[in-house]
Order: sequence, then C-alpha cells, then structure tokens
Amino acid sequence: MRGVGGWLLLLCVGLTVLSPILVAVGIVRDYLVDSPYFERFPRLRVVLFIDLALRVALTAYGMWVGIRLGTTRPRAVQAAKRYFQVAIAYLIVAALLPFGAGLPEDAHPALAIAVARQTIPALLGIGLWYAYLVRSKRVQPPHPDGA
Repeated sequence: MRGVGGWLLLLCVGLTVLSPILVAVGIVRDYLVDSPYFERFPRLRVVLFIDLALRVALTAYGMWVGIRLGTTRPRAVQAAKRYFQVAIAYLIVAALLPFGAGLPEDAHPALAIAVARQTIPALLGIGLWYAYLVRSKRVQPPHPDGA
C-alpha cells in the first residue's frame, strides 16, 4: 500500500466516521417508525433487534477495517475485501428479514419495493469499492523488484 490519500482516504473516513453516524441515525429512525407497530406485530420487534445487532456488528467490523487501512497495516486490503463480502451477506439477510416480521401478505409487494430501493444502491456501492480495492495501484503491494 502506498500511503493513504484520495479514494482510499475517503473509504477510511467512510468506514470509521460516516458509516457509524449513518447507521446510528438509521437505527433510531427505524425504531421510531417501527415501534408503534410492535404490539400489533410482535415479530417486528424481533426482526428489528436482529437487524440492529447485525448492523452494529458490521459497523464495528467496518471501523476496524477502516483503521487498519488508514494505518496501512499488513493485509488490510484483504481485510477490507472480506468486509465487503460480509456486507453482501448482511444485505441478503437484511433483505429477507422484513418478510419474517409477520406483516400482512398484502404488504409484501410494497415491502419488496422498499427492500429493493435500499439493497440495490448498497450492492452497487459495495461493488464499486470492491472493484477499487482490486484495481487501484495505491492499495497493491509494492512489486518485489521495486518497479
């Protein structure tokens, strides 16, 4: 890795600062929106807390990866690639979770649209960052002969 700057710096700041803030805001927002329905749909509370636990764990993992990248630790790029793979797994689980909340069947089409609106942009972002990690000269290890 050849120093931290440009896109790599943006990735580090995103993982260590921006993502935790956005996740915290999202958790509070989701709780405020969903909590009035907990009594009517008890499984909604379970789904919300499972998602909350997964988001917090993924965010903590991302912060660890961002710090490793920012301090140019050995194998930090491999850790970042693994993070994005785990993030894809989370998105798949998170896309399925709402359908286990016990909501009425007639709500499922609108739910599917809402899930797609959240999941597709997130997948595109992960794909772009993963491609950056694969292709960027800044994050590639130096060539053994110094070239």
